[in-house]
Amino acid sequence: MTIFSEQFLPAMQESIAPLQLTGNPNFSTVDVIKSYIGHYNKDRTTVRFSINANIGRFLSRNRTALGINKIASNQYVIDDNRESSHTSVWEFV
Repeated sequence: MTIFSEQFLPAMQESIAPLQLTGNPNFSTVDVIKSYIGHYNKDRTTVRFSINANIGRFLSRNRTALGINKIASNQYVIDDNRESSHTSVWEFV
């Protein structure tokens, strides 16, 4: 379950498009979040209410429409405040 509805799909398509233009076949949920809002910070809430986690769930639920496939989960990452977090890695299909 995610807090985002299918009306969020165009916003995610717009956020993913620049990532595809880089020529890199892989990208992370963090990359999508940075493309969408300009930065990434670890959420200080439960996964259920985390905006970051909800974006990840939205990507998973809409992977076919977005033309992506998850290739890794729970990958270590550092946020913009130098705090550790985790992300998923995706590929374009």
